[in-house]
Amino acid sequence: MKTRKISLILMVLLLFTFIVLAAGCGDKLTACEVCEQETCVCGEQPAVCKVCEQETCVCGEQPTTCEACKQETCVCPVIPPVNTCETCKQEPCACGEQPTTCKICKQETCVCYEYPDGSWDGVWLGKGTAGDPLQVSNAAQLAEIARLVNFGELETAILGNADGTVYIKLMNNIILSVYAPKIPIGTEKNPFKGVFEGNNKTISGLLIEDNKLVFAGLFGYISGGTVKNLRIENAKVIGINYVGGVAGAVRDGRLENCFFAGTVSGANYVGGVTGAVWDGRLENCSFAGAVSGAGNYVGGVVGTIIDKTHVEKCYATGTVKGKDYVGGVMGYGDGYWASYHDTHLHGNSRVINCYAASDVSGTLYVGGVVGYSKYFFIENCYATGKVNGFHNVGGMAGTIIGVAYFEETTTNLKGCYAKGAVSGTGSYVGGVAGSVSNSTLENCYATGNVSGEQHSVGGVVGSITCGSVTNCYATGTVKGKSHVGGVVGIFGAPGFMMGSMANCYATGAVSGTDSYVGGVIGYVAMLSPESRIENCLALNPSISGKSNVGRVFGIIGEYALERWSASFAFNNTAFSGMIVTENGAAKTLDKGADKVDGADISAAAILTDGTLGGRFTAAGGWTVQNGRLPGFGAPVNMLAHIK
Repeated sequence: MKTRKISLILMVLLLFTFIVLAAGCGDKLTACEVCEQETCVCGEQPAVCKVCEQETCVCGEQPTTCEACKQETCVCPVIPPVNTCETCKQEPCACGEQPTTCKICKQETCVCYEYPDGSWDGVWLGKGTAGDPLQVSNAAQLAEIARLVNFGELETAILGNADGTVYIKLMNNIILSVYAPKIPIGTEKNPFKGVFEGNNKTISGLLIEDNKLVFAGLFGYISGGTVKNLRIENAKVIGINYVGGVAGAVRDGRLENCFFAGTVSGANYVGGVTGAVWDGRLENCSFAGAVSGAGNYVGGVVGTIIDKTHVEKCYATGTVKGKDYVGGVMGYGDGYWASYHDTHLHGNSRVINCYAASDVSGTLYVGGVVGYSKYFFIENCYATGKVNGFHNVGGMAGTIIGVAYFEETTTNLKGCYAKGAVSGTGSYVGGVAGSVSNSTLENCYATGNVSGEQHSVGGVVGSITCGSVTNCYATGTVKGKSHVGGVVGIFGAPGFMMGSMANCYATGAVSGTDSYVGGVIGYVAMLSPESRIENCLALNPSISGKSNVGRVFGIIGEYALERWSASFAFNNTAFSGMIVTENGAAKTLDKGADKVDGADISAAAILTDGTLGGRFTAAGGWTVQNGRLPGFGAPVNMLAHIK
């Protein structure tokens, strides 16, 4: 009887232990209820019983039975990984890591491309040829394209030929709210080389957020490929360098008729459509939203362009912010090699028929359309937003640099205008361009007010060396410290002699807190024997400064006077009712068509002759009408101070 009681007690204790241990299922350590040994750690797959050495649980099943002792042992509430190692065939990685190392074979195995459940059966439609393109109808297929491209397998997988070109066609609008790809299509090592036909469909909800990612965008890196007829909306792209809404970078490729709406941010080489282009083409591409770069080379459409590239019929709206080389359309452009191998530029690298309706801000080389342009041809472009920076700030372009071939310069800015206010806390600030060298400006104008806190501030150009300004005008007020002009702040520089100016006028009040202030040019520094400044009008209501103030020129500098005794000023006039103040007092004028104060032109002469003495005619591209001022496309309303 005593032995039976002891046995009963032991059985009760064993049953109590069984209940306690069973209640502990889900804790980190689970005990086998028979052998009372710890058998598994929840989350491992599979777990091995330390006594019977059998696999005891399959994670996710409930309950789990030890295969040796036949007791229920644990519940492992874990989610299995989604990717399989291509070498050991085990599921080794948690989605989102890149690259991921297999815990068994120690090889980097996968980039996670998780498909929404049931969204694709793995079967492609289309052969990937020009006549029968590969069809992309949902987010899962778009993810598979990214996987194949980034592994360098697209051409082989679809065409069976690594050197072939895969044609892809987007069949439906795609909403990526259930699928937010973290991996762009194409890398520098394995770029996208095919043709992606967007079919005028829209991809919305794109979200790429990785502030360490280089080559960020829906497409990371395109080389020799084309993306066209695609809209991306309600999107956000964040990277570090080479960041763009459509593509991080494009080399020898094309973006055509692409639109991006959302935000794009990074450090360097950041653009609303693409971060950078080498020897490519952007056509009919646009951006709406906010572009920001903590560093340099930031543009509303493209951050930087190198070599022979055409940008045509592109635009941006919203805001563009960066540090240096910031533009409403293009931050930085260098067409050096394209120009070097051509006898003369002839527009190998071009920005044509583009505009920006964006507020643009930065530090150095900041422009409403282009921040910095070297050996580019810019035509029929305009900006309507405010522009502000430090040095080299312009309503259209921060800095324009052309190619000089001995006594010849290239036309680098033609038919362009800016309507927004332009401000710079430093020098070289202009309504159209902050600074210009080895270039010509033709048929350009600015209507916004221009202000700079230092020197070289102009209604059209802050500073020009080795270049010319023809058929240009400005209607806004111009304010600065010194070297301030209604059209040009400083014309020429010691050692830079070439230059000419013709058929230009200014109508806004011009003021300087220091010296060298003029209705047309603030300071004429140096000219060549062939240089001429002619047929220019100062129609300003007032000119004021501390010293060296003139109706047409603030001063003809000593370098120009010492080197060339012959006159270079011809047929320049000034509104006879202009108020000229020097150091707080009315200035005694030195009048004459070749003098700093120019010859008089009366209000009556201005009101009755739309050509202003034959200076502005249709042959020069002007639209004229008696009673109004000359303009481009339409005459300009007459000024209140002349009426």
